[in-house]
Amino acid sequence: LLTATVGLPDGQSSKEASAGPAEPAASAPASFAPAETPQSGEEAQPFLSYAGPVLPLTTVEETPLTAERFLYLEFEQSGQARVYDRYVLTNPTDEDVDVTLLYPIVGKLGEFDRIEPRFDRWGKYTVPLAGRYAGSFQSAFGAEQADTHNLRQPSTWDDYAAAMENGDLSYALADAPVLDEVVTVYEFSDCQAPTDQYPAATLGMEFTIDTEKTQIMTYGFNGCSWDEDSGWRLYDFFVPNGQRRDTEPKLLVVRGQGIGDYTLQGYADGGCNRPISGAACTVTRSEMTLDALIDKLCWAYLEQNGDNFSGIVNTDARKLPMSLYKKCVKELLTEYGLLSDTPTDRYSSGRLDDIVTEALTLDRIFYFRVPTVTIAAGESMDVYVESTKAASFDFAGSGSDRVGVEGYDFVTTLGSSLAFTAQHLDLSYYDYSEPYSEHQVWGFDDSLLLRHNLDSYFNGDGTLDLTVQHYYLELKR
Repeated sequence: LLTATVGLPDGQSSKEASAGPAEPAASAPASFAPAETPQSGEEAQPFLSYAGPVLPLTTVEETPLTAERFLYLEFEQSGQARVYDRYVLTNPTDEDVDVTLLYPIVGKLGEFDRIEPRFDRWGKYTVPLAGRYAGSFQSAFGAEQADTHNLRQPSTWDDYAAAMENGDLSYALADAPVLDEVVTVYEFSDCQAPTDQYPAATLGMEFTIDTEKTQIMTYGFNGCSWDEDSGWRLYDFFVPNGQRRDTEPKLLVVRGQGIGDYTLQGYADGGCNRPISGAACTVTRSEMTLDALIDKLCWAYLEQNGDNFSGIVNTDARKLPMSLYKKCVKELLTEYGLLSDTPTDRYSSGRLDDIVTEALTLDRIFYFRVPTVTIAAGESMDVYVESTKAASFDFAGSGSDRVGVEGYDFVTTLGSSLAFTAQHLDLSYYDYSEPYSEHQVWGFDDSLLLRHNLDSYFNGDGTLDLTVQHYYLELKR
């Protein structure tokens, strides 16, 4: 195994050295090149779980600034890498330039506390902006079908490239739409039923609508039966029994013409075939705007599901930007849900539960904006950003021959308004089996690096070819 010891000032550990703004080596040591070059190819093969690429710094405004980039990836523990991304911004003009910087990071809103970057100048005092869902929808019944019941999350860097080329940044910079339409909301509370006799006791609300004039959305409901010709509807939910995890509040939302008279009936189970007595609840009818409804549901979801995902998805309202959460909910509702002219099959039933949940779990680009700065004519400024990057991987038990392999990738200039003069890469791997003060940077041999398109790094001086837009590497950890 090839190694190279990091040169540090006396008394300073490698961890301490990497904690602050440091300039990566301008060139990759020749000893880092493996004796037998791992497989090199032009295209990365998709992983079953794709974490997305590291993206370059950009700006809100069109700018004459040039930039030199130093990208340093440190693989300090399995499953993630530390990203140290330094830029030397230069104003080549004879006038001062005011610029507002944006650092884009791929991720999920429910991972916000893990993806938020830290700037050397501004720390985490940034304004986060959210782009659109970067994926699409696909059939649940095979490629030959045309339905849109299933999500198709981004699986390659091209998906993010397409999002940026379709105005993702403009969408992120824009305010969330104002949804001031007034809807009628029926809220069900104080529910009771003989759940000791019928553990799956269900309460159903039955009515008839004119489907041309009325739309129904629900939150906290478990089932629906309907007849398209007559407009008959039966919406139902399990009566809380203290054993299941039930969604609160339970709301039925009416858009357009009201539903008129309705009946409430208890049933032995969710099949709603065996009526029972002793089931009842309090129904409160109110009117509110869709904005107020979304606000109510977002807060209710976080309050009830703070520990629902066991740390996989963050639902802590103290760490989650609520303005972004509400904007993402509005996006799904207006672009893919019943407020869209062409709703997807996935959201066409009007279940707001799905939209409120998936606003947290869909992949998108977040743009972290810092205060506007001025770069004087002919002067330069350093900008240093530190973040954590999760690995792409294939699931255990999937049958893939890449289980245990971690994928990382980055792009050079995609989506950036900066004119790059050069970009440099440096890689390191810390072995934490050694005592804390004796960490070493381990070279990449064929037992660690399996596949890549980093020939310009390994065979050159660490300077990347800017005509190559996408770089990747796969590690065996």
